[in-house]
Amino acid sequence: MKDETKDDNGNKRIIEELSTKIVELGKTNLSLQAKVKELEGTLGGAQDINDNHQRHNGKLQIRLTEIEEDNKKLAKQISDLTSNRRYHEGF
Repeated sequence: MKDETKDDNGNKRIIEELSTKIVELGKTNLSLQAKVKELEGTLGGAQDINDNHQRHNGKLQIRLTEIEEDNKKLAKQISDLTSNRRYHEGF
């Protein structure tokens, strides 16, 4: 009988410890779920910013290409004017 009581007490202790661990794990799980939600929100914001930057950088690249083309045209005009001026000064 003492062995049964000892076994029962041991089983009760194990059940109590497991119950405590289950409660702790449940609290940890809730905390982790809240953190995941927070991080998902942060990630969403970062993705929005990234999308905006990509759009803006695309527009800047288009404008840069336009400016480079304009610069080449202006350089050609200056070269033509300089050559034309030298030609006329030579006479």
